[in-house]
Amino acid sequence: MKLLVHWATVVATGTPSTVALLFLSGACLACGARSELELAERNNGGATSTLGGQAPGGGGQTSGGGGQTQGGQSQGGQAQGGSNVGGGATTSGCADGVREGFVDIASFPNIAGCSGGFAIPGVLTAIAPSCDRQAGDDSANPNGAGCNAEDLCAEGFTVCKTAGSVKSCGGNCEGVTAEPGLFFVTRQSGTGCGVCATGTSVEQPCLQCSCAGGCLQTEVTANDIFGCGTVGLPTEGCDAITRFSDDGCGALGAPWICNGGSCAEALNVVKSGPDGGGVLCCREGC
Repeated sequence: MKLLVHWATVVATGTPSTVALLFLSGACLACGARSELELAERNNGGATSTLGGQAPGGGGQTSGGGGQTQGGQSQGGQAQGGSNVGGGATTSGCADGVREGFVDIASFPNIAGCSGGFAIPGVLTAIAPSCDRQAGDDSANPNGAGCNAEDLCAEGFTVCKTAGSVKSCGGNCEGVTAEPGLFFVTRQSGTGCGVCATGTSVEQPCLQCSCAGGCLQTEVTANDIFGCGTVGLPTEGCDAITRFSDDGCGALGAPWICNGGSCAEALNVVKSGPDGGGVLCCREGC
């Protein structure tokens, strides 16, 4: 306000040259103030752009292997192979990031054969992982010390529960592998003699050693273990599953170990090393 009053006074009393000089000085002052204001706005706008927005390619997500792009730097895993960090394991279906059965992920995205050992007995009943999925033949724990069968599957996958699970997630055992000596177990079991418990009956004689057909799988139908692979005896009438262990896992051989009798392999099986296959993992919900 004082500046405006002073300006008016000078204009009213000053000489023409003084007034012209004053107008010129005022214009330059306004110009300088505007320049400083624009510079401040640009600086402030740059900070706002940096804080409120991101340059193209920053902070976005990329598909394939679960990798992420953050701030222009790519972080992620492998679709097949490598460790279980960064999404590779989830894509492969195996905890160690590499599948040995149904290796064509594009053709078999929902089922995987995962090799490795597991020291905690049994496959009949689903239990939570025991060693935080630190297992698999390509892991630092290939023998599966402290692990159960579930630890061989990546998060989002689980040991296939039944022959029906194999059918819905993969179709059948065709395409699992051509490599000899591999067997990938499921949680499917039966009543003996290679007969799967895929029925609905819980009546007698649906017991472990009855070889009866039409039985519902329960905790008492723990005879034999069933799966896919190139080793084991052939089974018939087990839907999508084609192989089983025989008594004491005798048709599989080491490192498959089924102590505790010839009618309860699904309760007692362990696998002491990484060779010879492992488990069949199905994507949850497929």
